[in-house]
Amino acid sequence: PGLKDAEWFDHHNEEAKIHRTRCNSKAIQDMVEFLNKHDNGIAIVDSTNPTHARRANLLKTVQASTGAKVMFIEVTNEDVQFLERQYFDVAKDSPDYVGDLDQSDRVLDYQKKIENYKAIYEPLDFGDTHAIEQQWSYMKCDHSKKNFVVNKAGGYLMQKVVSFIMNMRTTQHAFYLSRHGQSEYNNLGRIGGDSGLSHHGVKYAEKLAEFVDSTIVQDAEGNEVPARLWTSTMRRTKETTQFIRQKTMVVKPDPND
Repeated sequence: PGLKDAEWFDHHNEEAKIHRTRCNSKAIQDMVEFLNKHDNGIAIVDSTNPTHARRANLLKTVQASTGAKVMFIEVTNEDVQFLERQYFDVAKDSPDYVGDLDQSDRVLDYQKKIENYKAIYEPLDFGDTHAIEQQWSYMKCDHSKKNFVVNKAGGYLMQKVVSFIMNMRTTQHAFYLSRHGQSEYNNLGRIGGDSGLSHHGVKYAEKLAEFVDSTIVQDAEGNEVPARLWTSTMRRTKETTQFIRQKTMVVKPDPND
């Protein structure tokens, strides 16, 4: 349609508004079709739905067409440093900007998109303007403040969603995966079993611990970096981590079980 970049999200741009509405309606239509084909289906509409009218339309359409339960999830963040990092990372990798602008212009355009949304944004269940939203199932979360508001989120699945979101890490972090060191059975060419490490496997475990100390649990300035170690229950994997300094988590059994 000749629209690109932040123009697409400008609420003064009537042409863009028409196209955005069509895209939103198509996404909801696809979701309804999916839910009607799957009795136990779960669908996620990854959309801003920044106004009460958009949210109300989504709820009305889904309930009238499928009878499915609907839960809204509103995410906000006012941490300036976090947002600046997000603007940079999203603009860097977004397909919206492939071969188009340099990085600084991408960031500026992405910030303008956010400003366009903020201009029409109506917070979920805020004030008395749209009091009907008080009757909806929703979760409002601000990880920067560790603040969460849960409303009418009953049932197994909604409670699972709430727990998952509350325990999410919203910042980027690295995962390090390692194979176990050479086991005694590896050395003999045998497959399976639960043998311990060979001499070479122990040497690998020692080197792995050195790598963890120098690279994973501290940054370039020597500051401590929180990390958590997980292994399988196999003897060879536990022996591979035997030299890694770690804080042990003790899980006590429930006496009532």
